[in-house]
Amino acid sequence: MNRALHMVVGLALLLSCVTPYPVGAATPAQKCESAKNKAAGKFAACISRQRVREVNGKLPDYTECRFKFFRAFIDADHRWSAACPTRRDQDPIGDRIDEPFNEITGVSTALAGGVRFVDNGDGTVTDVTMGLTWERKGNRDGSANLADPHDADNTYTWSASGSAADGTVFTDFLPALNDITGGCFAGQCDWRLPTIPELRSLFDESVLGCNVLFSMTPCIDENTFGPTQADKYWTSTSNLAPAGAWQVNFLTGSRSGVGKTVGIYVRGVRGGFR
Repeated sequence: MNRALHMVVGLALLLSCVTPYPVGAATPAQKCESAKNKAAGKFAACISRQRVREVNGKLPDYTECRFKFFRAFIDADHRWSAACPTRRDQDPIGDRIDEPFNEITGVSTALAGGVRFVDNGDGTVTDVTMGLTWERKGNRDGSANLADPHDADNTYTWSASGSAADGTVFTDFLPALNDITGGCFAGQCDWRLPTIPELRSLFDESVLGCNVLFSMTPCIDENTFGPTQADKYWTSTSNLAPAGAWQVNFLTGSRSGVGKTVGIYVRGVRGGFR
């Protein structure tokens, strides 16, 4: 056998031992991981762009960043299915990327002179960093009083029909705050539900005893915001599934979808930089 034939046979044996994918071609698992890494990069860039908007006095839209990120992760899970090294991992990855949000607001607070939250003495609290005014809650005694929209024990539904904004949040709670005939709450008639990042910005893990195993202490400054449940609170943001909306849990800080017909807690807000 001549030298050239030896080389051909050797090459054939070598190729028979390697992966069936052509040289330079990615496996389905690699494609899935690549797509998710690309989505994570775009999400981080989007978060940075929204922070620039916030610094420039405009209202940031972190929700849009997260929506696109979730959609990309779910698309990857559907496209490559079991080949993906991990599945349904958008929550933990997203949290790792946007966790610095509270650190950013902390820097802004320091630059503003150290005072972020101001109790206005009329049942409201102003966040000077984000330009928001929050409803202060009261009377957490384990018994709901729906005649008082500020009662910390009250729960409300996001939807009555299944997906539309027609639950008691929108038919009872917000109308009570924005009742022109009876005098709008604190003299303002544009109270609304907070977005995910707005509500999440109130989560304060430095509160003594919160976010500890078996503790029911809410991670929020109750001296400033009043009695608060260590539980889920509604946001204004619908989930990818139309029958669900996002909540922020003040026991753990987690954000997840909840069926809109479920009754959970709520805190009103108004304003914001635009």
